[in-house]
Amino acid sequence: MMRGYFILSVFAFSLLQLAITLANLRAIRRLDHGTGNFADASSSPLVSVLVPARNEAENIRACLESLLQQDYPNYEVLVLDDHSSDDTPAILAELERTHERLRVLHGAELPDRWFGKHWACWQLAGQASGSWILFTDADTVHQPQLLKAAVARASECKLDLLTAFVRQRMDTWGERVTVPFPVWSILTLCPLALGRRWRWPAFSAVNGQLMLFRKDAYIAVGGHFAVRYHAADDLALGRRVLRQGLRWAMHDASNLVICRMYGSLRQALLGFAKNYFAVFDYRVLLSTFVWLFLVFVYTYPLVLLSQAALGVGPTVGFSWLVVAAATAGIQLFLWLTAARRFCMPRGVALLYPIIIWLAALIGWTSMVATMMGKTVWKGRSSGPGPIRWL
Repeated sequence: MMRGYFILSVFAFSLLQLAITLANLRAIRRLDHGTGNFADASSSPLVSVLVPARNEAENIRACLESLLQQDYPNYEVLVLDDHSSDDTPAILAELERTHERLRVLHGAELPDRWFGKHWACWQLAGQASGSWILFTDADTVHQPQLLKAAVARASECKLDLLTAFVRQRMDTWGERVTVPFPVWSILTLCPLALGRRWRWPAFSAVNGQLMLFRKDAYIAVGGHFAVRYHAADDLALGRRVLRQGLRWAMHDASNLVICRMYGSLRQALLGFAKNYFAVFDYRVLLSTFVWLFLVFVYTYPLVLLSQAALGVGPTVGFSWLVVAAATAGIQLFLWLTAARRFCMPRGVALLYPIIIWLAALIGWTSMVATMMGKTVWKGRSSGPGPIRWL
């Protein structure tokens, strides 16, 4: 009987996820090509596009060339070289000579208790001239319509922060079993409309690969200075926006921006390990519970069905097996929906048990490494985080 209660509880949770997903699909509007009526620079607000770069020789040229080809009439591009040891400085110097819109900054030494990217973004914001500032990563490539579409939507909706999902490029199997999880988790676990309407920080989501701030709003929430110790700077900034009573919305820019976040399984493991624990505001018990719960929810129905098919384990009534099959079907549908909406590679949805388990292992690794001060990214150690038990 206990097994029946378990599967019924998992089924109920899966139905809740389905409801959240359907609501989010309505709430997350797609950024349209060609929206906005910005005829010339005099009628368009100045936008500062800000790109932190550390050892990005493989990506930086494509990123900046795409940004320098935007069809928006009034913008500047600022990129900060954060003490790169590869060919990034040479590529930036070459591009700066041939593009008037581009300004290259050289980063100051990293202060104590700062994450490197946060410090780079804070320096960039201090040099930005625009009334709008767009933070984006050096491993992104943008369609020419992106800037016009984002500014038009933010102005139309009177937003202080516009952020968006982008298309994640996943060329290796290592990327395909790690990169989809954050996108899926926001779509299926975070009721964005409730977060926006009731200003609940826990129900907010921000993607650091595309954050368009009204500059005075960025300053009002303290900017990256206020979140300098928080590994997930995008989420931390979004939560501050909500606490300040400012307007925020998540969009879908998968038709306008593509990003290859990590190039291998090893890079993905290291990259996500530095910030998964920060998603829970460094709360040990909450983080532990969520990962255990997700593993249970996405494993238990498959275990029941597998045992029944193989004729092993305790006997389970046919009606409970029907519930287990329905639950597994809903879970697969959630992954198929996320994959289709955000242009993930075919077949990713079928890997969802592996993706969930691997995300949980990364989450626990992130917690332990952060507590021990062992998280490292691009040659820098972040030190121990602000640990909380509850």
